[in-house]
Order: sequence, then C-alpha cells, then structure tokens
Amino acid sequence: MISKNRFKYLKSLKIKKYRNQAKQILIEGSRLIDESMRAGANIELICYTKQFVRNSNHEKLLRFIDNRNILIEQISDVDMEALSDSMHNQGILGLADMPIADDTNQLICANQLILDSISDPGNLGNIMRTTDWFGIKSLYFSSDCIDPYNAKVIRSAMGAHFYLDIFYIDIITHIKHLKENDFTIIAADLDGESVYNWTPPEKWAIILGNEAHGISDKIRKLVDCTITIPKQGSIESLNVSMATGIVLSHIKKI
Repeated sequence: MISKNRFKYLKSLKIKKYRNQAKQILIEGSRLIDESMRAGANIELICYTKQFVRNSNHEKLLRFIDNRNILIEQISDVDMEALSDSMHNQGILGLADMPIADDTNQLICANQLILDSISDPGNLGNIMRTTDWFGIKSLYFSSDCIDPYNAKVIRSAMGAHFYLDIFYIDIITHIKHLKENDFTIIAADLDGESVYNWTPPEKWAIILGNEAHGISDKIRKLVDCTITIPKQGSIESLNVSMATGIVLSHIKKI
C-alpha cells in the first residue's frame, strides 16, 4: 500500500505551486495513462485500486505498464478518491514528469499558435489535442492563460501534453521578436478576412484570444492581418477550440 508520505506528496500536486516546484503532475484514467506512455512520458509511479486490477478489461494496460518497469503501488478507494479530480474515478493514476520544453531556438523556428488569455480548461485541453492532430508541435502561452497542467486541462488534452512543446512567453516581446524574424502575425477573430479566401504566408503565427473578450487591444495593434470563419447561421460565435480546428484544417489543405 502507498505510504503516508507518498500520498501527501501526490496530493500536494493538485496545487499549482507545488506542481511547479516539483515539475511533476498527476495523470488519471486508463486511456490517458496508456496514451502518455505511448508518447514517451516519463512516468515514475502508477497507483491503482483492487477494483481496477480485478477488472479483466484492464489486463492489456497492466501488462503494458509492467513491461515499462514502472513502480506500481496499490491504493485504497478512499485515498484514490482524495487524489482524483474526477467525479467517478477509474481507480488508476500516475505520477509523471512535467513535459516542459527548454529549447529556446524553437521560439522562432516553426509556424505556431499563440494563446492569449485562454481561461477555460476544457477549451485549452481541446486546443492542445487539435494542435497535435494537425502536426503543430509547439504552443505558446501568455502569462494569464489558465495553467496547462491544471487537472481538467490534462484530462481533456488526453496525452497531448507529451507530444507538444509548451512555452511560456511574454506575449508582446515574443510577437515583436517574431516580426523581426519575418513572421506574419495573424489574429483569429470575429471580424476579418474569410479564412477560406486567405492563403497563409510562409512564416506565420496565429493568435487565439480569450473566450469572452477575444484578443486584447495591446496585442491587436501588433497584428498584420485578421482572419475569421464566416458565419452561416444565427449563433453569435464559435467555441475557440472548434475554431482552432477549422483554421488549422484549412491551413493544412493548402
């Protein structure tokens, strides 16, 4: 059974301050753990309940974990409930190293998405999944975005953290640096040129703004062009994660 000290440490990782200090996160659920291992995540520990082991549907995952030589510890239902962020947990969670990129050369070496004040964890997780799906390998976060290692973000991203390079930036400084290196700065917004009539330049950075307020005025002043997804119906706006998928799908067709 898991020790009191280890349980206390795992529980501390539910708080951003301690996650950042330890550079470790909790990953919860069989699908997320499976995807994270396939992505090459450095998983230090797997904890599961008796009930999880007894379920024959989990045999394949348990063999996969065993083949990776990961430390395994049993945990009580009560302790799992205390560590879980889910209303109905599956009885398994892992302790993984936080996947933080440190290659500063990547700040200007590839076409990129920049997130300005994204606040909803579900939206951010879906943006991360979508970004990886379309082959964009780096995401850039303004300082006031929601923590990408928030448990709800991790759950909705479903392993995308371990495929992406995540950078924290001073967004104004970063945009100015990109412009000095011949990047075109593009805002995705409600008013702009139709994305379907727009041809992306060779070097681009697309900015996605806050769900309620869009891109901030100070950033809008640095934008070279604005693109939008033309509305056909009556709904006021698209979810930012859905809009991300549409824009990237169009870019990848060209």
